[in-house]
Amino acid sequence: MKVRTALLELFKESSEWRAFFRTCCETSAFRLRSQAWQFCDELNDRGNQFQAQEVENSLLGLARDLLPDTPAAQWDAEWAHELCKDTSSLGEALRRVLDRREGGAGFICARGVGRADA
Repeated sequence: MKVRTALLELFKESSEWRAFFRTCCETSAFRLRSQAWQFCDELNDRGNQFQAQEVENSLLGLARDLLPDTPAAQWDAEWAHELCKDTSSLGEALRRVLDRREGGAGFICARGVGRADA
């Protein structure tokens, strides 16, 4: 069974899970993502074997399809992909900028943020 199908069956069978999904969607995409583990646990308790990431992705897709006017449905998949795929080069760019600034890098590195060897 697909994650999406399992979630739809859960919502059909349980008004509590349906209400929880709606509340999460009405709050934010972050709220929905951060609560995906609860949906995942429930689905797995019902005999499925889904990973949290699969459930999270399906929940966000369902938010867009079922509740398109909620904050959880407003995330932009292409922007999120572009943002996430380039995090390593972003970290390197930040490290270079901090290394060039006198005093700035030392302050941040003292807290263990700026350099890998800190």
